Amino acid sequence: MVKQSVPHLQIVHIPGGIEDPYTQQPWERTPREPRVGEEVMVHVVTRPRGAAGAVFVHLSVKGGAPGTVPAALTPWEGEGDRWSASLGAFPGGTRVSYHVEALSTTGERFIEGPYSFDVSMWHPLKVVTAWQATGTGVLMHMGDTSGAEALVSLEMLDAGELQFRVWLHAPSTLPRMERGVPCTARREGDDLVLEGGAVAVRIHLADGSLALHWSGEQSIRPLQGQPLFAWERRSTEPGSASTPSTGVDSASTCGFTSRTRTRGHVPTCLCR
Repeated sequence: MVKQSVPHLQIVHIPGGIEDPYTQQPWERTPREPRVGEEVMVHVVTRPRGAAGAVFVHLSVKGGAPGTVPAALTPWEGEGDRWSASLGAFPGGTRVSYHVEALSTTGERFIEGPYSFDVSMWHPLKVVTAWQATGTGVLMHMGDTSGAEALVSLEMLDAGELQFRVWLHAPSTLPRMERGVPCTARREGDDLVLEGGAVAVRIHLADGSLALHWSGEQSIRPLQGQPLFAWERRSTEPGSASTPSTGVDSASTCGFTSRTRTRGHVPTCLCR
C-alpha cells in the first residue's frame, strides 16, 4: 500500500531549500541546480525519529531507464532522521525526475514527489558574427559552437572603466549610457579594435579572446582560444522552466552586467 506522507511518518524534501546561497537546509538537493559532471545528492528528513526503516529515491532520466537509489542515514542533531542518496552525475541537457519513498518500520510505504531538475552546461561565446559601433563602445553578436547567439555590449566609461552587458534575447531598445566615453571601433585583420583615450581593447573575432592595452602597453595578454563570455543552457525542451536565462527575466532590458577597471583583471563573464 502506497500513501502520501502523513503526520505519523512525514517526508521532508525541499530541493531548493530557502534559496539562500549561503545557507543549506538539511532536506534539500545539492547542488540545487546541477551542472554537467556534478554529483547530485538528495537529502531527506523523515519524522518522527525512528519511524522510517528505509528511504529510496526512484529516478527517471528522459530517454533512459528508470532506477532506484537507496539512501543512507546521516548523523545530525535535528528533529527526525536525515537520509542522503547520491544520484551521480549527468550529461548536460539531461532532465531528471525523481520521487522519494520511505518504508515505515511497520511495513507501510510513503512517497513524495515528483521533483525534477535539468543539468546545465556552459557554452562559450567563441565567435563574433557581427558588430556595430555605438560611439561609446561596440555591440557584438556572438555565437557558441551549437549555433546559438547572444548580444554583447562592450562600453567604455569614465575613470578608465569597461562595462560588459550580455543579452541572450536581444531587447527591443538598448538603454543609453550616461557616462560613456567617446571611442572608435574598427576591424584590423581578424581583430576588432576599440579605442578610447589611453585604453584600447582588441577582441579576436574567431574565438572571442581579448587583449587590453593601457597607454600603449599591454596590461592583459590575449588568451588565444579562451573566450571572454560563456552562457549556461539547462534544457532545450520548449516550454521548459529551465530554458536559457540570465539570472533575471530574459525579456528584461539588461541581462548581465560586469564592470572592470582597465588596470585590473578582466574576468571571464559567465551568464546564467
